[in-house]
Amino acid sequence: MLDQSFSAHNFCTIYNIENRKGHIELDDMPTDFRECVANIKQNKTKIQEIKDIAEEKRTDDEVMELEKAQAELERLHEAKESILDQYLHNLSSTIRQRHFKITLSKYIKDGKEIFCLDSSSHAMFFAAKQLQYNIHKTFKVKQSNRNSILNCIKSLLETRRPISIIRTDITSFYESIDQKILLNRIEDNTLLSPKSRAFIKAILNQYNNLKDASTSAADKGIPRGVGISAYLSELYLKDLDTIIKSRPEVMFYARYVDDIFIILSCVPVGQTIETYYQGLTASFAEMELSLKQPNDGSGKCQLITFNNDISIDIQYLGYKIVLCRKKDKLFVTFYMSTNKVNKIKRRIDAAFLHFENLSKINIHDARKDLIDSLNFITGNFSLCKSKANVKIGLFYNNSLLDSKSDLDELTNYLHGKIINPYFLLFHGNYGFRKTYISNLRKRIESFDFSKRWTDKNMYKFTLSRLKQIDSWL
Repeated sequence: MLDQSFSAHNFCTIYNIENRKGHIELDDMPTDFRECVANIKQNKTKIQEIKDIAEEKRTDDEVMELEKAQAELERLHEAKESILDQYLHNLSSTIRQRHFKITLSKYIKDGKEIFCLDSSSHAMFFAAKQLQYNIHKTFKVKQSNRNSILNCIKSLLETRRPISIIRTDITSFYESIDQKILLNRIEDNTLLSPKSRAFIKAILNQYNNLKDASTSAADKGIPRGVGISAYLSELYLKDLDTIIKSRPEVMFYARYVDDIFIILSCVPVGQTIETYYQGLTASFAEMELSLKQPNDGSGKCQLITFNNDISIDIQYLGYKIVLCRKKDKLFVTFYMSTNKVNKIKRRIDAAFLHFENLSKINIHDARKDLIDSLNFITGNFSLCKSKANVKIGLFYNNSLLDSKSDLDELTNYLHGKIINPYFLLFHGNYGFRKTYISNLRKRIESFDFSKRWTDKNMYKFTLSRLKQIDSWL
């Protein structure tokens, strides 16, 4: 039977998973835990120093010191586990108290309300993670895998069969979800624990009190930005997704949050792609959701039928998919989406602006930050502490590219940037300044997006360094 308890045992599993992802800051842990971790690190260094000495050259004192250090390391690991276990038990006790609640706060980003939990409260963090796990396991819901969707699209589109494509978007998806329908689905499933159901209701009540009533009707919406909402939104549309996928004319259906992509083998007899889409719109309307329309000006709805030779592009999940039908053959080419290209250009601009500002204070740090920023933008790296060795970056985030034209455009954009350190640098000595800029220019021109994408260059960044770089990009 599924263990849905908010227990120290379950929290230990959550800690191990989230710590590997780098989501738990050591500074937020108890003092005695931090001291224990520091002592473990110091002890490991001592052990390694002795091990670096060849065995036959170690003195008796060094052999004894190594044995003591290894025994102390084992004791420290046991102490660390004991401290962590007690800490998680305390969190569990706090969460089980009747007055405990998961509280939300909000801020505005790009004109939308974003909600979040108190990141410094481990009680809320662990309670929310356990709640997500309970929903995921009870209802068997999870967010679709972006790369899997794109790989399927690429494979299926390369076909001789006459097809139609629908690419659309749900308008204000999170804000439009009907809470009554959602809660009914939760209540209908008796497998979800009462504590979990109570937490969900409490979160929705807080959301209703915090949200802007002018942008979302009463009893509508779930909090954008909170991890649990991804699972609740999948639960909300689970049945409708299944129904659409089972239609005989549907070769492929994917929904990544609010972005929908459908490939049809045909349009049912007596219908056009337009009337078919009207029926699809009606199905979503029954769930109180609105689909974007072809002529609404959003550019997020495309209804495409490949009966004749045609060339068209679709922006979807970070790619611009160019489709060209010639002589009953559909050619598919993946480029970077316009938004992604522009985002990378903005990051390049931000890296140079940071360099210019910091050069007024410390030119050495300014140059280091610029080079690290460009390695971050043009390279790849593994997620900190990830046992699965998850890799992200220029290649791994754009692995389906068929054309390097966007990469070449980005290289030209980077090489065209003006290097403008603080004008009083080198005490106004124009010759020194010119030489410095020339040398830095050569270093910058060694960055080539296309080559780095091909070579899959990997770079190592600590979690703290990644956060630093991200703060100015």
